[in-house]
Amino acid sequence: MLKKYKGKLGISEKPNIIGTPGLDLVSLGSRVHTVAVEAIEALPGHLKAAALVPDLTPFPVKRFMATLTPPIEGYLDRVKEAARKSSAKEFGS
Repeated sequence: MLKKYKGKLGISEKPNIIGTPGLDLVSLGSRVHTVAVEAIEALPGHLKAAALVPDLTPFPVKRFMATLTPPIEGYLDRVKEAARKSSAKEFGS
């Protein structure tokens, strides 16, 4: 029944690749999987066994966002102080 309406709706029978050919999610996923399997196979026996055990530990509720640089010491305090001063000027206090 769906095939009957595909032509009317302009849906192609061939799948369309979205993005750069070879860099779509399916291709990337299969490449990552292949690399992971090869990496596990290259491990020594005792490490290979440990690598094949799934880690089902849940993510911590409070976790920090990954950054490329270390945090700047006291940055948040300076931002809060600047915001406080700005709001004080705005309301004439």
